[in-house]
Amino acid sequence: MFYRGLPINPYAANNPYGPVGGSGGYPMGGYPAGAYPGSGHMMFSDFNKFICDLATAINDEYEAAKFYTELAAIAPCEEARDFIIHARDDEKKHYSMFCRLYLELTGRQPVVAEPHIKTPAFCTGVMESVKDELEAAEMYREMLLATTSMKVRDIMFVAMTDEMEHATRFTFVYSMADCHVDECEAD
Repeated sequence: MFYRGLPINPYAANNPYGPVGGSGGYPMGGYPAGAYPGSGHMMFSDFNKFICDLATAINDEYEAAKFYTELAAIAPCEEARDFIIHARDDEKKHYSMFCRLYLELTGRQPVVAEPHIKTPAFCTGVMESVKDELEAAEMYREMLLATTSMKVRDIMFVAMTDEMEHATRFTFVYSMADCHVDECEAD
């Protein structure tokens, strides 16, 4: 495949979830930095911060997908496992969407660090997941509000609402598993 006469590799070297270019009618390999359709950097209140946050989100989504695979393996029942796998699959979807967006905005593949997952006790892992999902939803809301691009806003909206759904699902799993945390009790 070629874009502007240059050979394009449609697969990210470090993307375990498949291709990251070519969706929505955009060329494989995305747009070179500064050539994003529309008014370029003018679509963002702070383009560099947005790109930095997007890189963080990519790594967080990749780590969450791996963590949820581990957490599902120690789930006490099938219903809890199904909720966790649902969240994992959404995290993989977010990862791919964010990688594609990063490529389109910068013209580069994102750098993804291999996470070091240490699976805690099930209830601790579920509570950490609730906190992480809520923090991600807040970050995606801020990223959504930092752009005027409807395409980017739509991507961030999908991710934000999925993260809120995950927090709700993990809260249900936490109560269903009859988890009790002493640290919430008064001294």
